[in-house]
Amino acid sequence: MLFVFMCLMAMGIVLIVTEPKSISVRWASTTIFCGASGGLSAVIEDDIMPFCVGDSFLFELAMFGNNLTSFITQYGVPYSFLMFAIVKSFSPSKKNLWLCSILLFIPIILTFLLNPFYPRFIVPYLTGLVWIGPYVLVASLLLTYSYMKEENPFAKRERFWTNVAYIPTILFVVITNNLVRGLGYENVWRFNLWIVMYAAAVFLYAVFRDGFAGVRLLIQKHQMNQSLKAVHIGTAFLHHSLKNDLGIIKLLGHKVDYAASLSGDKELQTDVKIIIDSYERLQFLLDKIQYQTNERELQLTSNSLTAMVESSLQRLKPLLEKSEIQVHLILPEVEFRWMCDQLQIEEAIHNILMNGIDAMPNGGELFVRIYYTSKQARVVIKDTGMGISDKHLNRIIEPFFSTKQNLENNMGLGLTYCYSVLDKHGGSLEFHSQLGEGTTVLMSFPLTKQGSIWHQFTSYWSKTIRGGNEDLSNT
Repeated sequence: MLFVFMCLMAMGIVLIVTEPKSISVRWASTTIFCGASGGLSAVIEDDIMPFCVGDSFLFELAMFGNNLTSFITQYGVPYSFLMFAIVKSFSPSKKNLWLCSILLFIPIILTFLLNPFYPRFIVPYLTGLVWIGPYVLVASLLLTYSYMKEENPFAKRERFWTNVAYIPTILFVVITNNLVRGLGYENVWRFNLWIVMYAAAVFLYAVFRDGFAGVRLLIQKHQMNQSLKAVHIGTAFLHHSLKNDLGIIKLLGHKVDYAASLSGDKELQTDVKIIIDSYERLQFLLDKIQYQTNERELQLTSNSLTAMVESSLQRLKPLLEKSEIQVHLILPEVEFRWMCDQLQIEEAIHNILMNGIDAMPNGGELFVRIYYTSKQARVVIKDTGMGISDKHLNRIIEPFFSTKQNLENNMGLGLTYCYSVLDKHGGSLEFHSQLGEGTTVLMSFPLTKQGSIWHQFTSYWSKTIRGGNEDLSNT
Protein backbone atom coordinates (compact mmCIF):
# COMPACT_ATOMS: atom_id res chain seq x y z
CA MET A 1 0.00 0.00 0.00
CA LEU A 2 3.02 2.28 0.20
CA PHE A 3 2.95 2.35 -3.61
CA VAL A 4 -0.70 3.45 -3.58
CA PHE A 5 0.07 6.24 -1.12
CA MET A 6 3.12 7.53 -3.03
CA CYS A 7 1.46 7.21 -6.44
CA LEU A 8 -1.68 9.11 -5.42
CA MET A 9 0.31 11.77 -3.57
CA ALA A 10 2.45 12.33 -6.67
CA MET A 11 -0.64 12.68 -8.87
CA GLY A 12 -2.27 15.14 -6.48
CA ILE A 13 0.89 17.22 -6.14
CA VAL A 14 1.37 17.40 -9.92
CA LEU A 15 -2.18 18.70 -10.33
CA ILE A 16 -2.09 21.30 -7.58
CA VAL A 17 1.41 22.57 -8.43
CA THR A 18 0.64 22.90 -12.14
CA GLU A 19 -2.61 24.85 -11.68
CA PRO A 20 -2.82 26.03 -8.03
CA LYS A 21 -5.41 28.79 -8.65
CA SER A 22 -8.01 26.56 -10.32
CA ILE A 23 -10.90 25.65 -7.98
CA SER A 24 -11.72 22.49 -9.94
CA VAL A 25 -8.10 21.36 -9.79
CA ARG A 26 -8.03 21.95 -6.03
CA TRP A 27 -11.04 19.68 -5.53
CA ALA A 28 -9.61 17.12 -7.96
CA SER A 29 -6.38 17.09 -5.93
CA THR A 30 -8.33 16.88 -2.66
CA THR A 31 -10.11 13.77 -3.94
CA ILE A 32 -6.76 12.19 -4.80
CA PHE A 33 -5.20 13.16 -1.46
CA CYS A 34 -8.17 11.63 0.39
CA GLY A 35 -7.61 8.43 -1.58
CA ALA A 36 -3.90 8.54 -0.73
CA SER A 37 -4.90 8.73 2.93
CA GLY A 38 -6.26 5.18 2.61
CA GLY A 39 -2.89 3.93 1.41
CA LEU A 40 -1.23 5.68 4.34
CA SER A 41 -3.71 4.04 6.72
CA ALA A 42 -2.74 0.60 5.43
CA VAL A 43 0.96 1.43 5.78
CA ILE A 44 0.43 2.50 9.40
CA GLU A 45 -1.59 -0.63 10.19
CA ASP A 46 0.70 -3.14 8.45
CA ASP A 47 4.17 -1.64 8.81
CA ILE A 48 4.20 0.78 11.75
CA MET A 49 1.78 -0.43 14.43
CA PRO A 50 3.41 -3.89 14.85
CA PHE A 51 6.68 -2.18 15.83
CA CYS A 52 4.97 0.08 18.39
CA VAL A 53 3.43 -2.65 20.54
CA GLY A 54 6.07 -2.25 23.25
CA ASP A 55 5.47 1.49 23.63
CA SER A 56 1.90 2.32 24.61
CA PHE A 57 2.21 6.01 23.69
CA LEU A 58 3.57 5.32 20.19
CA PHE A 59 1.03 2.56 19.69
CA GLU A 60 -1.88 4.85 20.63
CA LEU A 61 -0.45 7.57 18.39
CA ALA A 62 -0.20 5.11 15.49
CA MET A 63 -3.73 3.89 16.23
CA PHE A 64 -5.02 7.46 16.16
CA GLY A 65 -3.23 8.11 12.84
CA ASN A 66 -4.59 4.89 11.36
CA ASN A 67 -8.17 5.69 12.36
CA LEU A 68 -7.94 9.31 11.22
CA THR A 69 -6.56 8.43 7.77
CA SER A 70 -9.19 5.70 7.38
CA PHE A 71 -11.93 8.20 8.26
CA ILE A 72 -10.58 10.72 5.74
CA THR A 73 -10.54 8.13 2.96
CA GLN A 74 -13.92 6.65 3.83
CA TYR A 75 -15.82 9.92 3.81
CA GLY A 76 -13.48 12.45 2.23
CA VAL A 77 -13.35 10.73 -1.16
CA PRO A 78 -17.12 10.82 -1.94
CA TYR A 79 -17.46 14.34 -0.52
CA SER A 80 -14.55 15.87 -2.46
CA PHE A 81 -15.50 13.89 -5.58
CA LEU A 82 -18.99 15.42 -5.59
CA MET A 83 -17.58 18.91 -4.94
CA PHE A 84 -15.18 18.43 -7.85
CA ALA A 85 -18.04 17.36 -10.12
CA ILE A 86 -20.12 20.40 -9.12
CA VAL A 87 -17.29 22.85 -9.77
CA LYS A 88 -16.30 21.12 -13.00
CA SER A 89 -19.87 21.08 -14.31
CA PHE A 90 -21.30 24.42 -13.17
CA SER A 91 -18.48 26.75 -12.04
CA PRO A 92 -20.65 28.17 -9.21
CA SER A 93 -20.05 31.54 -7.62
CA LYS A 94 -18.00 31.70 -4.41
CA LYS A 95 -21.13 32.13 -2.32
CA ASN A 96 -22.86 29.12 -3.86
CA LEU A 97 -19.67 27.09 -3.66
CA TRP A 98 -19.32 27.73 0.08
CA LEU A 99 -22.99 26.89 0.59
CA CYS A 100 -22.62 23.59 -1.28
CA SER A 101 -19.46 22.65 0.59
CA ILE A 102 -21.10 23.26 3.99
CA LEU A 103 -24.39 21.49 3.21
CA LEU A 104 -22.67 18.47 1.69
CA PHE A 105 -20.34 18.23 4.70
CA ILE A 106 -23.24 17.73 7.14
CA PRO A 107 -23.45 13.91 6.64
CA ILE A 108 -19.75 13.63 7.53
CA ILE A 109 -20.31 15.58 10.76
CA LEU A 110 -23.30 13.41 11.69
CA THR A 111 -21.35 10.25 10.89
CA PHE A 112 -18.49 11.43 13.08
CA LEU A 113 -20.83 12.21 15.99
CA LEU A 114 -22.46 8.79 15.72
CA ASN A 115 -19.23 6.88 15.01
CA PRO A 116 -16.13 8.76 16.24
CA PHE A 117 -12.88 7.44 14.80
CA TYR A 118 -11.13 7.24 18.20
CA PRO A 119 -10.44 5.21 20.30
CA ARG A 120 -11.87 2.67 17.87
CA PHE A 121 -13.09 3.39 14.38
CA ILE A 122 -16.11 1.25 13.55
CA VAL A 123 -17.18 1.90 9.98
CA PRO A 124 -20.92 1.56 9.26
CA TYR A 125 -20.25 0.24 5.76
CA LEU A 126 -23.79 -0.45 4.55
CA THR A 127 -25.53 2.40 6.38
CA GLY A 128 -22.85 4.79 5.15
CA LEU A 129 -23.93 3.98 1.60
CA VAL A 130 -27.16 5.88 2.32
CA TRP A 131 -25.32 9.12 1.55
CA ILE A 132 -22.01 7.91 0.04
CA GLY A 133 -23.81 6.09 -2.78
CA PRO A 134 -25.88 9.11 -3.91
CA TYR A 135 -22.84 11.39 -3.65
CA VAL A 136 -20.79 9.20 -5.97
CA LEU A 137 -23.64 8.50 -8.40
CA VAL A 138 -24.62 12.17 -8.68
CA ALA A 139 -20.98 13.17 -9.20
CA SER A 140 -20.55 10.53 -11.92
CA LEU A 141 -23.73 11.67 -13.67
CA LEU A 142 -22.71 15.34 -13.49
CA LEU A 143 -19.29 14.65 -15.00
CA THR A 144 -20.82 12.48 -17.72
CA TYR A 145 -23.47 15.08 -18.54
CA SER A 146 -20.95 17.94 -18.67
CA TYR A 147 -18.83 15.87 -21.05
CA MET A 148 -21.78 15.14 -23.33
CA LYS A 149 -22.90 18.78 -23.55
CA GLU A 150 -19.36 20.16 -24.04
CA GLU A 151 -19.03 21.67 -27.53
CA ASN A 152 -15.41 22.77 -27.40
CA PRO A 153 -13.40 19.83 -28.85
CA PHE A 154 -10.34 20.64 -26.74
CA ALA A 155 -12.28 20.79 -23.47
CA LYS A 156 -14.27 17.70 -24.49
CA ARG A 157 -11.11 15.59 -24.82
CA GLU A 158 -9.87 16.80 -21.45
CA ARG A 159 -13.26 16.00 -19.83
CA PHE A 160 -13.21 12.56 -21.44
CA TRP A 161 -9.89 11.56 -19.89
CA THR A 162 -10.82 13.06 -16.53
CA ASN A 163 -14.00 10.97 -16.48
CA VAL A 164 -12.21 7.82 -17.63
CA ALA A 165 -9.75 8.15 -14.75
CA TYR A 166 -12.10 9.29 -11.98
CA ILE A 167 -15.48 7.61 -12.44
CA PRO A 168 -14.42 3.91 -12.67
CA THR A 169 -11.83 4.39 -9.93
CA ILE A 170 -14.18 6.04 -7.43
CA LEU A 171 -16.99 3.56 -8.14
CA PHE A 172 -14.62 0.62 -7.64
CA VAL A 173 -13.26 2.06 -4.39
CA VAL A 174 -16.74 2.72 -2.98
CA ILE A 175 -17.89 -0.80 -3.88
CA THR A 176 -14.86 -2.49 -2.30
CA ASN A 177 -14.65 -0.16 0.72
CA ASN A 178 -18.35 -0.14 1.58
CA LEU A 179 -20.58 -2.63 -0.17
CA VAL A 180 -18.26 -5.64 -0.31
CA ARG A 181 -16.80 -5.07 3.17
CA GLY A 182 -20.31 -4.53 4.52
CA LEU A 183 -21.19 -7.99 3.22
CA GLY A 184 -18.32 -9.49 5.23
CA TYR A 185 -15.47 -9.67 2.70
CA GLU A 186 -12.96 -7.65 4.69
CA ASN A 187 -9.75 -7.84 2.62
CA VAL A 188 -11.23 -7.16 -0.82
CA TRP A 189 -10.33 -3.47 -0.46
CA ARG A 190 -6.69 -4.39 -1.00
CA PHE A 191 -7.50 -4.90 -4.68
CA ASN A 192 -7.69 -1.10 -4.83
CA LEU A 193 -4.01 -1.29 -5.76
CA TRP A 194 -4.97 -2.37 -9.28
CA ILE A 195 -7.53 0.36 -9.83
CA VAL A 196 -5.01 2.95 -8.61
CA MET A 197 -2.48 1.65 -11.14
CA TYR A 198 -5.17 1.99 -13.82
CA ALA A 199 -5.94 5.58 -12.76
CA ALA A 200 -2.23 6.46 -12.69
CA ALA A 201 -1.75 5.10 -16.23
CA VAL A 202 -4.72 7.12 -17.53
CA PHE A 203 -3.46 10.19 -15.67
CA LEU A 204 0.02 10.04 -17.19
CA TYR A 205 -1.28 9.41 -20.69
CA ALA A 206 -3.93 12.14 -20.52
CA VAL A 207 -1.75 14.84 -18.97
CA PHE A 208 0.77 14.63 -21.79
CA ARG A 209 -1.82 14.19 -24.55
CA ASP A 210 -4.98 16.22 -23.96
CA GLY A 211 -4.97 17.42 -20.35
CA PHE A 212 -6.44 16.08 -17.12
CA ALA A 213 -8.87 17.80 -14.71
CA GLY A 214 -8.08 21.12 -16.40
CA VAL A 215 -4.30 20.67 -16.34
CA ARG A 216 -1.70 20.29 -19.04
CA LEU A 217 1.91 19.74 -18.09
CA LEU A 218 4.23 22.58 -19.00
CA ILE A 219 6.99 20.31 -20.34
CA GLN A 220 6.02 20.74 -23.99
CA LYS A 221 5.70 24.48 -23.54
CA HIS A 222 9.15 24.64 -21.97
CA GLN A 223 10.61 22.60 -24.84
CA MET A 224 8.98 24.87 -27.41
CA ASN A 225 10.25 28.00 -25.68
CA GLN A 226 13.76 26.55 -25.66
CA SER A 227 13.45 25.73 -29.36
CA LEU A 228 12.26 29.26 -30.13
CA LYS A 229 15.18 30.72 -28.21
CA ALA A 230 17.64 28.53 -30.13
CA VAL A 231 16.01 29.45 -33.45
CA HIS A 232 16.15 33.15 -32.57
CA ILE A 233 19.86 32.97 -31.76
CA GLY A 234 20.60 30.90 -34.87
CA THR A 235 18.67 33.10 -37.28
CA ALA A 236 20.14 36.28 -35.78
CA PHE A 237 23.63 34.88 -36.35
CA LEU A 238 22.69 33.74 -39.87
CA HIS A 239 21.20 37.13 -40.74
CA HIS A 240 24.27 38.96 -39.45
CA SER A 241 26.70 36.61 -41.22
CA LEU A 242 25.01 36.66 -44.62
CA LYS A 243 23.88 40.27 -44.69
CA ASN A 244 27.29 41.69 -45.65
CA ASP A 245 28.00 38.96 -48.22
CA LEU A 246 24.60 39.46 -49.83
CA GLY A 247 25.29 43.19 -49.96
CA ILE A 248 28.55 42.53 -51.82
CA ILE A 249 26.75 40.22 -54.27
CA LYS A 250 24.13 42.92 -54.89
CA LEU A 251 26.75 45.63 -55.44
CA LEU A 252 28.88 43.53 -57.81
CA GLY A 253 25.78 42.28 -59.62
CA HIS A 254 24.66 45.83 -60.41
CA LYS A 255 28.20 46.78 -61.52
CA VAL A 256 28.37 43.81 -63.90
CA ASP A 257 24.86 44.58 -65.14
CA TYR A 258 25.90 48.16 -65.87
CA ALA A 259 29.02 46.99 -67.71
CA ALA A 260 27.00 44.45 -69.71
CA SER A 261 24.50 47.14 -70.73
CA LEU A 262 27.37 49.34 -71.99
CA SER A 263 28.91 46.49 -73.99
CA GLY A 264 25.56 45.32 -75.32
CA ASP A 265 26.17 41.72 -74.20
CA LYS A 266 22.58 40.40 -73.97
CA GLU A 267 23.57 36.95 -72.71
CA LEU A 268 25.60 38.45 -69.88
CA GLN A 269 22.73 40.79 -68.99
CA THR A 270 20.38 37.78 -68.75
CA ASP A 271 22.81 35.92 -66.49
CA VAL A 272 23.31 38.96 -64.26
CA LYS A 273 19.53 39.42 -63.97
CA ILE A 274 19.27 35.84 -62.68
CA ILE A 275 21.96 36.61 -60.09
CA ILE A 276 20.19 39.79 -58.94
CA ASP A 277 16.80 38.02 -58.78
CA SER A 278 18.38 35.23 -56.73
CA TYR A 279 19.87 37.82 -54.38
CA GLU A 280 16.51 39.52 -53.91
CA ARG A 281 14.81 36.20 -53.17
CA LEU A 282 17.51 35.23 -50.65
CA GLN A 283 17.23 38.64 -49.00
CA PHE A 284 13.44 38.32 -48.84
CA LEU A 285 13.59 34.85 -47.26
CA LEU A 286 16.27 35.94 -44.81
CA ASP A 287 14.26 38.99 -43.75
CA LYS A 288 11.13 36.87 -43.39
CA ILE A 289 12.88 34.34 -41.16
CA GLN A 290 14.39 37.14 -39.10
CA TYR A 291 11.00 38.86 -38.74
CA GLN A 292 9.10 35.73 -37.65
CA THR A 293 11.72 34.54 -35.19
CA ASN A 294 12.81 37.88 -33.75
CA GLU A 295 11.92 38.51 -30.09
CA ARG A 296 10.19 41.83 -30.61
CA GLU A 297 8.94 43.82 -27.66
CA LEU A 298 5.18 44.14 -27.33
CA GLN A 299 3.69 47.53 -28.19
CA LEU A 300 0.64 47.43 -25.93
CA THR A 301 -2.49 49.40 -26.75
CA SER A 302 -6.18 48.91 -25.94
CA ASN A 303 -7.79 46.91 -28.75
CA SER A 304 -11.06 45.19 -29.59
CA LEU A 305 -10.76 41.46 -30.24
CA THR A 306 -13.88 41.55 -32.42
CA ALA A 307 -12.50 44.42 -34.50
CA MET A 308 -9.19 42.63 -35.07
CA VAL A 309 -10.91 39.44 -36.23
CA GLU A 310 -13.23 41.38 -38.54
CA SER A 311 -10.29 43.36 -39.92
CA SER A 312 -8.37 40.18 -40.72
CA LEU A 313 -11.39 38.68 -42.48
CA GLN A 314 -11.93 41.89 -44.46
CA ARG A 315 -8.34 41.83 -45.72
CA LEU A 316 -8.83 38.24 -46.89
CA LYS A 317 -12.26 38.83 -48.47
CA PRO A 318 -11.00 38.83 -52.12
CA LEU A 319 -9.08 35.59 -51.55
CA LEU A 320 -12.05 33.99 -49.77
CA GLU A 321 -14.37 34.88 -52.66
CA LYS A 322 -11.85 33.66 -55.23
CA SER A 323 -11.44 30.36 -53.35
CA GLU A 324 -15.24 29.98 -53.02
CA ILE A 325 -15.03 29.75 -49.24
CA GLN A 326 -18.10 30.70 -47.22
CA VAL A 327 -17.41 32.40 -43.88
CA HIS A 328 -19.62 31.94 -40.80
CA LEU A 329 -18.78 34.61 -38.22
CA ILE A 330 -20.37 34.35 -34.75
CA LEU A 331 -19.73 37.27 -32.40
CA PRO A 332 -20.60 37.71 -28.69
CA GLU A 333 -22.96 40.37 -27.43
CA VAL A 334 -20.32 42.08 -25.31
CA GLU A 335 -17.15 43.54 -26.79
CA PHE A 336 -13.85 42.47 -25.27
CA ARG A 337 -10.97 44.95 -25.18
CA TRP A 338 -7.58 44.36 -23.66
CA MET A 339 -4.01 45.59 -23.78
CA CYS A 340 -2.15 43.84 -26.58
CA ASP A 341 0.17 44.37 -29.52
CA GLN A 342 -2.39 44.95 -32.27
CA LEU A 343 0.02 44.32 -35.15
CA GLN A 344 1.25 40.98 -33.80
CA ILE A 345 -2.19 39.70 -32.74
CA GLU A 346 -3.75 40.62 -36.09
CA GLU A 347 -0.89 38.91 -37.90
CA ALA A 348 -1.35 35.77 -35.78
CA ILE A 349 -5.08 35.72 -36.55
CA HIS A 350 -4.29 36.35 -40.22
CA ASN A 351 -1.86 33.40 -40.30
CA ILE A 352 -4.43 31.03 -38.78
CA LEU A 353 -7.08 32.17 -41.26
CA MET A 354 -4.64 31.74 -44.16
CA ASN A 355 -3.89 28.19 -43.04
CA GLY A 356 -7.61 27.45 -43.14
CA ILE A 357 -7.90 28.93 -46.64
CA ASP A 358 -4.86 26.96 -47.89
CA ALA A 359 -6.46 23.76 -46.54
CA MET A 360 -9.51 24.28 -48.80
CA PRO A 361 -8.19 24.70 -52.38
CA ASN A 362 -11.52 23.51 -53.79
CA GLY A 363 -13.67 25.72 -51.58
CA GLY A 364 -15.44 24.99 -48.32
CA GLU A 365 -16.64 26.65 -45.14
CA LEU A 366 -14.72 28.66 -42.57
CA PHE A 367 -16.29 29.03 -39.12
CA VAL A 368 -15.01 31.85 -36.89
CA ARG A 369 -16.41 32.29 -33.40
CA ILE A 370 -15.52 34.57 -30.49
CA TYR A 371 -16.78 33.74 -27.02
CA TYR A 372 -15.84 34.22 -23.38
CA THR A 373 -15.30 32.11 -20.29
CA SER A 374 -14.85 33.53 -16.80
CA LYS A 375 -11.09 33.81 -17.34
CA GLN A 376 -10.47 33.91 -21.08
CA ALA A 377 -11.57 35.35 -24.38
CA ARG A 378 -11.42 32.73 -27.12
CA VAL A 379 -11.33 32.71 -30.90
CA VAL A 380 -12.22 29.41 -32.56
CA ILE A 381 -11.36 29.03 -36.25
CA LYS A 382 -12.60 25.87 -37.96
CA ASP A 383 -12.18 24.87 -41.59
CA THR A 384 -13.67 22.00 -43.59
CA GLY A 385 -10.42 21.23 -45.36
CA MET A 386 -8.27 18.14 -45.71
CA GLY A 387 -7.29 17.92 -42.04
CA ILE A 388 -3.96 16.94 -40.46
CA SER A 389 -2.79 13.49 -39.42
CA ASP A 390 -2.01 12.77 -35.76
CA LYS A 391 1.64 12.27 -36.66
CA HIS A 392 1.91 15.80 -38.04
CA LEU A 393 -0.50 17.44 -35.59
CA ASN A 394 1.99 17.09 -32.73
CA ARG A 395 4.66 18.92 -34.74
CA ILE A 396 2.84 21.73 -36.52
CA ILE A 397 4.17 24.51 -34.27
CA GLU A 398 7.77 23.30 -34.51
CA PRO A 399 10.06 25.79 -36.27
CA PHE A 400 10.52 25.05 -40.00
CA PHE A 401 7.99 22.20 -40.01
CA SER A 402 5.16 22.40 -42.54
CA THR A 403 2.53 20.09 -44.02
CA LYS A 404 2.06 22.37 -47.03
CA GLN A 405 3.44 21.22 -50.35
CA ASN A 406 4.69 23.37 -53.23
CA LEU A 407 3.61 26.65 -51.68
CA GLU A 408 5.96 29.50 -52.53
CA ASN A 409 7.81 31.18 -49.66
CA ASN A 410 6.47 28.71 -47.09
CA MET A 411 9.13 28.54 -44.38
CA GLY A 412 7.23 26.53 -41.77
CA LEU A 413 7.38 29.44 -39.31
CA GLY A 414 3.82 30.79 -39.46
CA LEU A 415 2.36 28.72 -36.61
CA THR A 416 5.60 29.00 -34.65
CA TYR A 417 5.20 32.77 -34.85
CA CYS A 418 1.52 32.52 -33.79
CA TYR A 419 2.45 30.39 -30.78
CA SER A 420 5.16 32.85 -29.78
CA VAL A 421 2.83 35.86 -30.05
CA LEU A 422 0.07 34.27 -27.96
CA ASP A 423 2.56 33.00 -25.40
CA LYS A 424 4.00 36.50 -24.93
CA HIS A 425 0.46 37.78 -24.33
CA GLY A 426 -0.19 35.08 -21.71
CA GLY A 427 -2.48 33.16 -24.08
CA SER A 428 -2.40 29.74 -25.68
CA LEU A 429 -2.84 28.04 -29.05
CA GLU A 430 -4.48 24.61 -29.44
CA PHE A 431 -5.27 22.40 -32.42
CA HIS A 432 -7.74 19.62 -33.14
CA SER A 433 -7.85 17.91 -36.52
CA GLN A 434 -8.95 14.77 -38.34
CA LEU A 435 -8.03 13.76 -41.85
CA GLY A 436 -10.85 14.49 -44.25
CA GLU A 437 -12.87 16.47 -41.69
CA GLY A 438 -10.91 19.70 -41.25
CA THR A 439 -9.01 21.48 -38.50
CA THR A 440 -10.11 23.52 -35.49
CA VAL A 441 -7.79 26.09 -33.92
CA LEU A 442 -8.45 27.58 -30.48
CA MET A 443 -6.78 30.88 -29.62
CA SER A 444 -7.19 31.83 -25.94
CA PHE A 445 -6.48 35.27 -24.49
CA PRO A 446 -6.51 36.10 -20.76
CA LEU A 447 -9.12 38.43 -19.31
CA THR A 448 -7.33 40.97 -17.14
CA LYS A 449 -8.56 43.44 -14.55
CA GLN A 450 -8.08 46.70 -16.43
CA GLY A 451 -10.53 49.25 -15.13
CA SER A 452 -13.70 49.71 -17.10
CA ILE A 453 -12.85 46.91 -19.52
CA TRP A 454 -12.93 44.34 -16.73
CA HIS A 455 -15.96 45.86 -15.04
CA GLN A 456 -17.86 45.94 -18.33
CA PHE A 457 -17.28 42.23 -18.78
CA THR A 458 -17.96 41.21 -15.18
CA SER A 459 -21.15 43.26 -15.15
CA TYR A 460 -22.39 41.45 -18.22
CA TRP A 461 -21.17 38.17 -16.74
CA SER A 462 -23.06 38.52 -13.46
CA LYS A 463 -26.29 39.51 -15.22
CA THR A 464 -26.03 36.65 -17.69
CA ILE A 465 -25.28 33.60 -15.58
CA ARG A 466 -25.52 34.48 -11.86
CA GLY A 467 -23.13 31.78 -10.79
CA GLY A 468 -23.98 29.38 -13.60
CA ASN A 469 -21.84 27.77 -16.25
CA GLU A 470 -18.64 29.64 -17.00
CA ASP A 471 -18.77 29.00 -20.75
CA LEU A 472 -20.46 31.78 -22.71
CA SER A 473 -20.02 30.08 -26.05
CA ASN A 474 -23.74 30.30 -26.74
CA THR A 475 -23.84 34.10 -26.68
